[in-house]
Amino acid sequence: SNDKEKEKDNISNIISSKYPEFNIHDLILSEELWMQIFDKGFFDETEVHNAVEQSKHLFSENTPAWKKLWYAPELQDDEISKLLIQVDAEFKNRQHTEVEVVLHIFGILLYLSDVGIHTDTKVQILIEGKAYIDYLRLNKYLVNQADVINGEFFHDAAYGLCYSEKESTEFKQINDYLIEKSKQAAIENYPTIATTLLELMKNDVLSFSNQLCLCNHQDNRYYEIPILASINVCTFVSNFIGLSQRARWNICSMLKRRYEFATFNKKLFDESIWLENVSIKLTAEAAKIPKTMKSHNLLKAAADFTKASNELVEKN
Repeated sequence: SNDKEKEKDNISNIISSKYPEFNIHDLILSEELWMQIFDKGFFDETEVHNAVEQSKHLFSENTPAWKKLWYAPELQDDEISKLLIQVDAEFKNRQHTEVEVVLHIFGILLYLSDVGIHTDTKVQILIEGKAYIDYLRLNKYLVNQADVINGEFFHDAAYGLCYSEKESTEFKQINDYLIEKSKQAAIENYPTIATTLLELMKNDVLSFSNQLCLCNHQDNRYYEIPILASINVCTFVSNFIGLSQRARWNICSMLKRRYEFATFNKKLFDESIWLENVSIKLTAEAAKIPKTMKSHNLLKAAADFTKASNELVEKN
């Protein structure tokens, strides 16, 4: 990552020296859009329209106060004071739920504290920032923004503006804290996802499998997340037994594909006990209907779950 940063800084220096009037930190279009234009040769018209509307050259009474305050070095002191009161209140009152906006405000407040305009210290701002992220996690705002947080450019800029003070110790700390709490939010959301997956298994076994196995399908979201361990064993077995035999075969086949990659097995290890418990429950259910084809099929399925559990343990 250090090499990438050096390369980015080198490119910035080359552009700045060749075009001294060009301010690389005041891009009307975001880095992502410029990448699309120069690398892909096309762009999203809606995103370009939004970026232009958000530019300081088109500020209006509807422009967010934090965005105006981002340009503090170009503003008069009385205007800065007025905007700072509003932005600081929005920050402390948790008015915004978009993580990019929260990071922007956090960076702006750090900058103004460093300049001496904002009376809160950097330590106070950091404490408040962490409390804000806790608020977002507890109110389910983080889990819905996982794709944003994991985005390639998220930790550098948003809305076409670089984060203020992004190289500071405090900003790096809040960034690390955000990533940590985002992961925690994802784990806390596993039971909800598990319930959704269980419903999907009942109605569409193929889609259920696609979400759990590494494949070229766009739905393969949980191939390295131990989400099955969050499904209640009794509920799973009850739903599994209610499926057609062909659907049960497909699920047992999915188990082999899910655990065939050693790269992901360490992350999926928590499912090993769940798999064995499913096997035990299936065996118990089969015992209730002895000497029947269904009993035979359930015992074979139980063996597949045990085999998957054993392989998962052995590969770890």
